[in-house]
Amino acid sequence: MIEYGPILERLTSDLYNVASVGVGEYQLGRISDFIPSETINSIVPVIKTISFIATIIMALAIIIIKKKGMTPAKPKEAAVNLIIEETSSLPITQKASPGAMTARWEEILRHLTTNVEAQWRFALIEADKLVEDILRRAGFPGDTMGERLMNIQSGQLQTIDGLWEAHKLRNRIAHDLNYFLRYTEAKRAIGQFEATLRELSAL
Repeated sequence: MIEYGPILERLTSDLYNVASVGVGEYQLGRISDFIPSETINSIVPVIKTISFIATIIMALAIIIIKKKGMTPAKPKEAAVNLIIEETSSLPITQKASPGAMTARWEEILRHLTTNVEAQWRFALIEADKLVEDILRRAGFPGDTMGERLMNIQSGQLQTIDGLWEAHKLRNRIAHDLNYFLRYTEAKRAIGQFEATLRELSAL
């Protein structure tokens, strides 16, 4: 910790020792060689008073600057965390706008329109992820897509049978890399995923 006592004492001593102030061979202590003593006697108290005031001002400035330097700034992470906490408390309808879901679904469909089987696989897997995300937002319990489907009660989802079929195909292509996915299979599964999304008003 910085001791301000010695600093103030030194400043006061230097500013009061006005006799040593000078330029070249001309010093304030020899000013009597040029100015009458009566004038000097009236000026020196004024100089000392000004010096004392300047010392106080400089000391206060040093103390203020040091205190500001020791005060830690509020981390930016705190503000970021606050924004995240506020965002996490928003209703589901505000987290995922229909426009964003539609754009994501259209991107999936673009992969299905190619002649490449790997693109069909990708579309199927992404569609399964999207539907799981919607089911989670809708409040269906479970840690995985399979658990969520098993927890859906009869009458909660009209398209549950088609969704199960599409999800099983997704699992097959994900775990069996030698399985050849036909275009008709992929298109049918994508249609089943889409039916669920429309039932849940996600599209």
